[in-house]
Amino acid sequence: MEDQNTIIQDEKPKINWWMNVSILLFVVVFALIGYIIFLLDRYKMTGLPLPTKAIPAVVAPTVVPTVVVPTMSVPLVSANKVEKLNTTNVPVMSLSDSLSKYCLKDTNGQIKISLDRIPVILSQEIKRKYSISDKIECAYPDGNYLIFSFESKGSDPKTYNDVYLYHARSTFMGMNDNFAQLSTFHRIDIADKKVFLRINFPDPLGFTNLGFSIDVFAEKQNEINGTIVRIKKGVVIKTGPAMDLMKKYAKLTPGSSMTEYQLDQEKVTEYEGQLFKLAPQLSQIIQVSNDLYADLDGVVFK
Repeated sequence: MEDQNTIIQDEKPKINWWMNVSILLFVVVFALIGYIIFLLDRYKMTGLPLPTKAIPAVVAPTVVPTVVVPTMSVPLVSANKVEKLNTTNVPVMSLSDSLSKYCLKDTNGQIKISLDRIPVILSQEIKRKYSISDKIECAYPDGNYLIFSFESKGSDPKTYNDVYLYHARSTFMGMNDNFAQLSTFHRIDIADKKVFLRINFPDPLGFTNLGFSIDVFAEKQNEINGTIVRIKKGVVIKTGPAMDLMKKYAKLTPGSSMTEYQLDQEKVTEYEGQLFKLAPQLSQIIQVSNDLYADLDGVVFK
């Protein structure tokens, strides 16, 4: 009897672990579902959007309009090596602007402008060929023009090319005839070069065996501000077809120590017409035309 009781007292109750774990998991899942339902009801009541993962917004690139800065191109009559001169950072300035700002009195009381203040740039080739004064006498405000010379180097006698800077409204000593009006000049074309001629008749229309002179000039204009540069050169005709033509229209003056020829005034117009027709074939005129355009190439507008 005692042994039976002892055996009963030593037995322990067995615990069902799987049942306990299942119950715990059920409670957790139920609580989680309840919490989710609670959150859904809360957001519906408050009208707040449901929390979502933040997605970075794709921003379209802003199109910035391209700003084109206009550049001023200065057309030239011809372009033989002129492009080598750097005028990129040189401001465009009209002749009137230059004269009004930089024509100043020097120590002698003369009104002059420095060569580096005029509205053109002279090439190194021009400076090599000619002697050019560092200062130029001003005519401003009387006429808005400048006149200076290219003096030849190394030649004897010296030769001079007259250089004019002016514009359409410039006046020479109050007169317009030397600039805008070309009634005293005759235009001829030599190849692609346009030049103007004027015969210098001795008074009264007399010629000698020493010859006679013809003024030849070429010019170009800055189309941006209207400044014009004109270069003029004189040609002395002593021999050749032009001299023979003069003798054809002139009469020898008896007793003249200079062998003077007198041109018949009634034939002046006819003589000029024949000479201008002959001019494009004259070697002196062709050479001068080439020289003038080479010099124009060396004068670049600012």
